[in-house]
Amino acid sequence: MSGLGAGRGAKPLPPGQARGQNKSRPLFSHRRCTMAFPKADPKLAEFVEQSLAGLPTSFRPMFGCPAWFAGENMFAGVFGALINLRLPPGPQQEQIMAAYPGARLFEPFPGRAMREYVSLPGRAVRAGEQWQAWVKKSYDYAASLPAKKKARKKG
Repeated sequence: MSGLGAGRGAKPLPPGQARGQNKSRPLFSHRRCTMAFPKADPKLAEFVEQSLAGLPTSFRPMFGCPAWFAGENMFAGVFGALINLRLPPGPQQEQIMAAYPGARLFEPFPGRAMREYVSLPGRAVRAGEQWQAWVKKSYDYAASLPAKKKARKKG
């Protein structure tokens, strides 16, 4: 019997596998592949929350982690041991990355950078005027953006 046919007596294939395919590589075209995100450091989340005192923000989780919004636009979040701030690409991002060792563009998935978000290692961030200035710049930038359009429901 050929390994490619599904004739009489052929064994049923495990879910996600096509005939003639390497059995060690299942297909995922029919189901969503999920990835576990790191849990947010609660102390960092509390630190960011305290840093936002006096700003009219709203809170809701993104990627299962704490995130803060200016209107409908996210401007700050905690992802594992990282604090993310939204800043326009260009000089401001370069300045903050120079000010905080280990800072880089935020990548929720490896190789998938979110170009407006900078990740700062929580251990590098300290309360103070410099930090508050960056939080305010991030908030002001997100507040200046147009509100996101609501996604249309399918069907």
